[in-house]
Amino acid sequence: MIRYMDRNERRAIARQLPTQRVWVTAYALTREWGGPEEGGWWYDHLEPIETVMCRRGDSDAIIASLLQKHPPHLPGGSLSSVAGGYGVEAYAETRYQLARSTYRPRYE
Repeated sequence: MIRYMDRNERRAIARQLPTQRVWVTAYALTREWGGPEEGGWWYDHLEPIETVMCRRGDSDAIIASLLQKHPPHLPGGSLSSVAGGYGVEAYAETRYQLARSTYRPRYE
């Protein structure tokens, strides 16, 4: 019996190919003030620091090198501290700077 793959199956397989091009982006993660509702709320904001285009098979090594180049915790505070601070996260993405924060979320 011959079975044909639908579009979603082909895309899933293409995502797993080690030669597929991806963007590895290191983001600065900060906590931003959302608003005064219910005693105040905060949200996580991702701002890109550096982006590298590579093959999917090389993305883990690139992520490790970006995290080493941009230390996650610098002196002067931590993400959960009242004094502020920031963290660093890195992702392999199929589109350029996909995880970038582009708006302030609405309180509901």
